Amino acid sequence: MARVEHKRGKDLSFWLIWLLTGISAVLVMTGRYDWLPHYDLVRDTMNANALVEEGRIPEHGCLSGLYNFNPPGISWAYVPGMLVFDKCPDLAEKFAALGMSLLCLLGLYYWIRPRLGKWPAALAMLIYWAGWAGAFYQSSLWPRAHPTFYVWFLLLLTLWVERRNGIWLSAAALVYALGMYWFMEIAPAVLVIPALYFLYRPPFCWKSMAAAVAIGTLVWLPFLRFEAGRDFIDLRTQLTASYGCEPYGVESVVYDKANKLVLSWDMPSLKAEAVAQGGNLPPANEEPEGFWLETEAWGAVWAQRDVRVYMDEEGFVFYCTPLNTWAFQGFKSGRLLLQGKEEWEEGSYKVDFPNVPQPVEEPPPSPREISRRITNYAPFYNFGGTQSFGKWLWHTVLFSIALCLALWQSGLFRRLILAGMGWWDWACRRGWTAGNSDRSELRKENPAAVFWTILIVGNLVPLVFLWLIMDGNALASGHRRFMWLWITQAALIGCVLGVLRTNRLRIGLPIGILAAYTLSLNPIGRQLRNGVFKGWPGAETSREQQAVDALSAIMDAENRSEAYIGYDINLVEWIVVQQKMDPASKGGMEWDSALLLKHGIRNLDGSAEGISPKCEYVIYDPNYDVSRSDFSQNRWNMTVNGSLPEMEKVAEAGGYWILKAKP
Repeated sequence: MARVEHKRGKDLSFWLIWLLTGISAVLVMTGRYDWLPHYDLVRDTMNANALVEEGRIPEHGCLSGLYNFNPPGISWAYVPGMLVFDKCPDLAEKFAALGMSLLCLLGLYYWIRPRLGKWPAALAMLIYWAGWAGAFYQSSLWPRAHPTFYVWFLLLLTLWVERRNGIWLSAAALVYALGMYWFMEIAPAVLVIPALYFLYRPPFCWKSMAAAVAIGTLVWLPFLRFEAGRDFIDLRTQLTASYGCEPYGVESVVYDKANKLVLSWDMPSLKAEAVAQGGNLPPANEEPEGFWLETEAWGAVWAQRDVRVYMDEEGFVFYCTPLNTWAFQGFKSGRLLLQGKEEWEEGSYKVDFPNVPQPVEEPPPSPREISRRITNYAPFYNFGGTQSFGKWLWHTVLFSIALCLALWQSGLFRRLILAGMGWWDWACRRGWTAGNSDRSELRKENPAAVFWTILIVGNLVPLVFLWLIMDGNALASGHRRFMWLWITQAALIGCVLGVLRTNRLRIGLPIGILAAYTLSLNPIGRQLRNGVFKGWPGAETSREQQAVDALSAIMDAENRSEAYIGYDINLVEWIVVQQKMDPASKGGMEWDSALLLKHGIRNLDGSAEGISPKCEYVIYDPNYDVSRSDFSQNRWNMTVNGSLPEMEKVAEAGGYWILKAKP
């Protein structure tokens, strides 16, 4: 195969990298900034702070949705931003995201430009940058597999096939190890290696591979040491997509007599606890669809998931195990009624004996709902975010046509036949003698055809694998799993349009620019609506930052640097589970990090609910109000027994109240 010379062309496609990066910097580095990192990034933020301040190497990252620890690769990305922007999490994150985006564009350039020319490279970079997934990675380090690692992985594999040198495979393996250390969702990328070996049989270099494994192991060593103390449970459960602990979650709320919320959570072990407490379980044939929850007053109870109305008051039905009967509790008054009672009584209960709910026939979906489901279907969701059906159809048809043209350019089917014949001869011990699959013939193959083949394989092999292992519901809502593949989808469209010409007219160029424009409407419009151009970093202070600053001023006046601080805002159901795995996880974890990083104030309250009877200060949101029938999220304002010290309002900032416990 003819060797491809890699030259850095100082042309439009090269300078486009810096132009797009500059536009991204203006879009994401101006306007409003928070000192509160995203909840999922708090662990990585604090890891980076510990590395900068104390030199402590991160051992693990945040918890995943499967309640297992991620590797700490993202923590390292924060470090340059922490040094440049004085430990401001928001700016540190955006600084790192811009750096990764620049590396991604450079990877596209060096992968495409030497093989197809400047216009395919320029369109590929523009389409990737304009799409929803590209815009996301320009401004966020939110834990997801990153396309930067994938594009460099494919570039190095391309060099492995072109130059027939195993050193490039070893370099690709090292990049893959780094990508896995960032986020393990990129795992299916490894399937590209056997696919290319099947097609081209490039050689291995065991010495360089051993060096790559040694370097990769050194990078992974802190996490592997951490995992060794946990019997490698996080690695095992992530690779098998299983839960790292018993998956229960907050399901509902209960009111006590003082009309205060009491957190409750669904835990299978409560069923055994209820029996141990002497309670009887609901009859099996009469047990409605529900969940086990823990209450301070009655211990374990079995609650229905739906909301009922009794005596003009909304509430929910549950089986009270200590009393061995069904009960009803009103949301508004907190009064409790027992089955068989005719009147409301404090501490008693009344409810009509509920039957098993009958299935309700759902009406057929409307045309608008059907189009919404189609446009959200992974992986094409990544083309432009939440799009209209017309734009989604335009981008999907364009991608499908580009895929067909790329298949024609690559000669992939002929290569598959020749490779299959070669492997058959090898299996029959006749050697590798099938047609031009011979090594000397491979050197004469068109480098562009090899590139097209690798681009298609890199796009389809992980995509098909993910399709096979995900069920229909996950496909319709799991577009995040496919985000890192947007780099190859954009490259495929851009490369096909970049080489498309008729009578020396580049008819693909205006089509590509139009595609990039329609792709950019949603993500860039969203960035503009979110306060871009309101000023340079820090020009506008967020509500949350104002509240943090107000609390800090109060504590500074009292000469205090630590206290029990509560956050009366909102709570999502998985926080209770996360604290079971990571004691540092709690309601208000991001508020704690902002207080510590900016003001040096340490919160001593570690309750999962974000608030406890020990609280000396509380940040309270008087405008936050979740529907009482919404069981998906609760306020942070209550402990498991509903008790709080008596508080008084001492300040107001950003719409939040700063409360202080009365002496």
